[in-house]
Amino acid sequence: MGRWNLTALSCLALFASIPLVNAQTESQLAARYAKLSTFAASASISLTAKYGSSGGVCEMVLEPRRWNGERFVLNSMSEQDVIRVVEEAIPLAERGARIDEEFDRLAEFSGHGFTKRYPYEKITIEVAGTQGHPEDILIALVSWKGRSCSR
Repeated sequence: MGRWNLTALSCLALFASIPLVNAQTESQLAARYAKLSTFAASASISLTAKYGSSGGVCEMVLEPRRWNGERFVLNSMSEQDVIRVVEEAIPLAERGARIDEEFDRLAEFSGHGFTKRYPYEKITIEVAGTQGHPEDILIALVSWKGRSCSR
């Protein structure tokens, strides 16, 4: 047998003795990372919920879906999209009426980004996006007044 054949056989024996690694399972990921619940709020928006110790939702994050099952999608959300999903997901009795104060119509700009708040009686929606267009919302955070999440 030539020297190359011995080397090839040695490598083959070495690789045959290494156990095959299985793909990550849900329980393996759960042991390592905090679990969040993500829902398809619409064809283009994901809603991720975090739960408090009482079991109720304590925080929601809305984001444009970045993968449609076939390709990457780099869209943003509009103010109307965010308000529609929030008001659809959180009943009026739990969110309260929208508070329309003059200062709450203003956006805060920093560099190429902006943030804006939409106060309700029981929740606050805070959005962030790019300054290029006011409809370029990249993320929305819904937090409950007087209800905190354990960090």
